[in-house]
Amino acid sequence: MVFENLLTASQETSLDLVATMENQGLKLSDPAYIEAQKAATKDMTDKLTALLGKEGCDACAQYKKDFGSATAHGTATALASALFYTETPLKVEQADQLVKIVDANTTRQKAKAETNWETVLTQAETVLAPEQLAMLNRQREVAKVAAQLAEIQRKLSVKPAGI
Repeated sequence: MVFENLLTASQETSLDLVATMENQGLKLSDPAYIEAQKAATKDMTDKLTALLGKEGCDACAQYKKDFGSATAHGTATALASALFYTETPLKVEQADQLVKIVDANTTRQKAKAETNWETVLTQAETVLAPEQLAMLNRQREVAKVAAQLAEIQRKLSVKPAGI
């Protein structure tokens, strides 16, 4: 239970950090974000090492690598939630396959993840029912529009130099 709480706290800290930086108009490549992420990572690493030892931490790193990223799990969780009260709810096996598909098509560079959604949607056709695939595509489109709106808001909140 302590381990699960630490992992949950780690994920929450990471998401909170990203949200805070975006709300302040900072990019993930900003030095302030990078330093804050390093500090949060070191803090969590120290806590996990104290709890599990180095070998346990190495096993955790392998687990994280093997079972995908927050992006992949978040995608499956959001889709399962959206489909819960429909005629085609997402089954556990489908969610597991979707996590693998999203993770395999997501590249990570430092603190940024890019997902090739066209490939994800094509590969997901073999796992999802048409209604489920349509919902996944709708969610992707909504997320794309939300990201565009966030970028516009960020640009509008930046004041020109000298003002």
